[in-house]
Amino acid sequence: TATYSSASDPVQAPAVPAKAGYTGSWAPYELGSRDLTVNAVYRQVTVRGGDSITQSGTYFIAPYATGEVYIAGGQNVTLRGDDGPFTDLSITCGEGTSLTLSGVQVTSDDVMLRLAGGSLTLLGDSRFESISEVRGNQYPAISITGAETVDGSGRLHALASAGNSAVKVESGASLTLTGGTFAVSKENLLSLTGGALFADGGSVNISGGTFLGYTDSDNVSVIYADSLAISGGTV
Repeated sequence: TATYSSASDPVQAPAVPAKAGYTGSWAPYELGSRDLTVNAVYRQVTVRGGDSITQSGTYFIAPYATGEVYIAGGQNVTLRGDDGPFTDLSITCGEGTSLTLSGVQVTSDDVMLRLAGGSLTLLGDSRFESISEVRGNQYPAISITGAETVDGSGRLHALASAGNSAVKVESGASLTLTGGTFAVSKENLLSLTGGALFADGGSVNISGGTFLGYTDSDNVSVIYADSLAISGGTV
């Protein structure tokens, strides 16, 4: 509903209704003597490899995106993977980032998700599959270097093969699961002290949600951690 104002500015149009992840504008129109309906036109706010996100909000990953998407620390960001799956894409979060993943699926021979401490909320089904054959656990599917809490209603599945863990929690860091479904899978040999979820010097805490783990490798555990606490949830 628009209202008349003055002769120099005959119509004051209302603001375009906000829609998360989109920019909006009114379609072109001309005033006449009759009522008319004007549609709002929305366009996705997209990111691709090489982009840095410095403002909180919802972003769509562009089709065929590759390279690194960096999210500045302290931001509250939702990444939507509607146009995936993606190949050779990595997401790097600064410290204190609140990241929501909505259906992001990636395959790569590099680390695909780097979390520096903050929160990770799961929506839909996200999947990070490492195909690296490099040994030494240099390229896990997911790397955690701070205190990270995982929650939400969705599912995250991390997979790895050969010499890498699905999830690597660095020394002094922690992974806390309070909701959602967190799954790790490991195929082929890693090492006698490896694990699908590897937290050498780190800690793993499960108080809610569902944790699923699988490995077909001899002498490789599902969870290898200095500290493991389970107070709730399903394992």
